Amino acid sequence: MGGRAPVEALAHRTSATVMQQFQIGEKVLVLPQFVHLYPRSTAVVLEVKLDPFRAMFNEYKIEFPDGATAAVFEFQIRKGTD
Repeated sequence: MGGRAPVEALAHRTSATVMQQFQIGEKVLVLPQFVHLYPRSTAVVLEVKLDPFRAMFNEYKIEFPDGATAAVFEFQIRKGTD
């Protein structure tokens, strides 16, 4: 797996509370309606960019088992199984 970058909180200049559902290193599944856009349905979170206004638009860089990476939004993925 590639190097890991720290979480980038875009809301550091606002007073809004920013939450994320997935953590770096966590296994995730791409939801069925989006899986045709990616090489696999399972991946691991590499990076997180938080949206200061809407958590559903938090952006995650994920890595698939074959080493390919992609950027997805929070609404496109769910927690994977261990």
